[in-house]
Amino acid sequence: MKTRLLWVVLFFSAICMTSCDVLKSTASSANNSAAYTSGTNAGKALRSLYTQYKADGKFEMTNLTNISNLLLLTNSWDGIKSAKKDSDYYKDFSKGIIAGSNDLVTNNNSGSVIDAITTTVNAIDNSGLTNQSSSGNSGNTNTTEVVNTVTSLMTLFGK
Repeated sequence: MKTRLLWVVLFFSAICMTSCDVLKSTASSANNSAAYTSGTNAGKALRSLYTQYKADGKFEMTNLTNISNLLLLTNSWDGIKSAKKDSDYYKDFSKGIIAGSNDLVTNNNSGSVIDAITTTVNAIDNSGLTNQSSSGNSGNTNTTEVVNTVTSLMTLFGK
């Protein structure tokens, strides 16, 4: 009788452990998706841009770190541009941008931040930024527009 009870307990323990592992891997799969990774990269770039903006009191296009972060932000943005707000991609990207920004972006403001960044990304000429980051000169043809849209984006977080 004791042996049988022991086997039943071991059997149910094994089932519980297996189901917990399945739930754990399902819950963390979003953290391994391309959308989550893109969101994390965008969040890191956004955090760096904001930190620099806060320190300088303005967005400076001659700062190569800013240019590199803008490029990272725009390159992370390709998938989210066409994603619907209720799609898995959008949800995973949102989780990633929150994590990557170290909670600068929150659940409460993620939708408005993503909309504002979309406006910013649409205003940026990536080829101009790439040339600018590699040559070190301010050869971007829409510098004023970029500065204005990035500054507008930064004001979402206060100063």
